[in-house]
Amino acid sequence: MLPGQTWTSYTGLWSSIVGPVGDAEFVTNYETYMRYDGRSKAKTVQQLIDKSKALADTNTPVNPARIKGYETNVKSAGKFKSDEVQSIIYEKMPALTNTVEQTMIKNGVDALIYPTMSCVASVRHDAKDSTYKCDSDDPYAASYLASSAHLPEISVPAGRDSQNMPIGLSFAGAQDSERILLCLAAAYEKISPYKNGDGLELD
Repeated sequence: MLPGQTWTSYTGLWSSIVGPVGDAEFVTNYETYMRYDGRSKAKTVQQLIDKSKALADTNTPVNPARIKGYETNVKSAGKFKSDEVQSIIYEKMPALTNTVEQTMIKNGVDALIYPTMSCVASVRHDAKDSTYKCDSDDPYAASYLASSAHLPEISVPAGRDSQNMPIGLSFAGAQDSERILLCLAAAYEKISPYKNGDGLELD
């Protein structure tokens, strides 16, 4: 976080930007890609849903929440050109990009650095682990900023927690700052005692 910044204006990015745009474009993007991929038998999202549901009673069931997400994608197909989504793409996202970049310039920083996720990876949807704790409403929330603002981001190993689960650290920068981010990430990995996921704990 930058000095004096609370980031309250950046909350809710999933519901206001990432979710609506992602849902509206998923079906077209997936099915366009699958036309050129000869490995998958699920060429449409509906086929993907059907095949996912068919695995429910097997040793490799698909997370029901993931299937629900696919069903939401199908319902949102065709909405990419809607006024709502176009307003997000051409008004909200550029405004957010400008806000983040101007904030970085004002504070003289080349990158924003933050935990990639606010919690370590959770257990499988069909498994239980009484030792797993996560106090965040959305462990992925930090990643929405770069996605919503069309900014580059890179994640590097940053150690492990007390349960030996890996922790990531993200570097996000202004548009076209990939070279700077790669240099920063490489420099961090060079001096970090947590490189290569060596099992060192952060807590």
